[in-house]
Amino acid sequence: MVKRDGPIANLRREQKRRKIKKITFAILLIGINVFIYLAVSALFLHMSAFKIEHVAVTGITGGRADEVRKVARGYIEERSYFIFPKYTMVRTPRDIESRLKGTLPWVEDVTASLGRPNTLYVGVTERKPAYLACLSEARNVCYYADRETLVFAEAPAFSAPVYIELSVPWLVSTSSPIMVQLFSGDTPADLIRLRNGMKEINLNVRRFLGTPDGPIRIYTDGGWYVLISKDESVERIMSSITAVTRSDKFTKELSDSRRSLEYIDVRLADKVFYKFVDVVQHE
Repeated sequence: MVKRDGPIANLRREQKRRKIKKITFAILLIGINVFIYLAVSALFLHMSAFKIEHVAVTGITGGRADEVRKVARGYIEERSYFIFPKYTMVRTPRDIESRLKGTLPWVEDVTASLGRPNTLYVGVTERKPAYLACLSEARNVCYYADRETLVFAEAPAFSAPVYIELSVPWLVSTSSPIMVQLFSGDTPADLIRLRNGMKEINLNVRRFLGTPDGPIRIYTDGGWYVLISKDESVERIMSSITAVTRSDKFTKELSDSRRSLEYIDVRLADKVFYKFVDVVQHE
């Protein structure tokens, strides 16, 4: 039996102490090496040759260019592990497009490239207004929507006569209509084709009223509307509208000052309905 304070026990304690000392020294050495590596790497990446120092914005000017520059600069100043620059001149920051689009709704497309001197070049394409999306007929709250009916900015009151108007009262229930797409699929392009087609037969479209899932009303300058289904083709809708508006019976009723056209319904493929109402005569 080995005594706790005997020579063998003392030897074992000494061996254990030396082993702990070696392990501690090894851990300390590894820590020092890691620190030196991180310090050298950070210094290397912070060198002027690798640091992105400037942001140049092309495609736009003025205040919106400043907005892009601010977002991009905050983006390139991000750090990994609080030390390393996340983005340097070594590689182009590819995800800057999603960052800019997510922050600035009016940005439609982004290209990014690196160039001298230490500059990130950001090319921006703005969304162009194609529609005026209004929450009510009074046009007191309206927004710009692009050709895909994506809402991207508030619109001033004077915009009403310039763009195609979309009445979208259902947006009132949303917290913010910005970045909401009003219609999907081919519907946005079909609305433009319908407006142009009706113009060719001397019918001026004043506004569209509809929901993403329901029928659409096309209001004309005459005060009446055409009721359509989004499932029908533009060609079929235009054929029905043209046929009914050029018929002798319809033309005769339309010219009667005692009657006023309320709507034309072309939702059914094989039938067209329309309704006239009596005009109240004031003595």
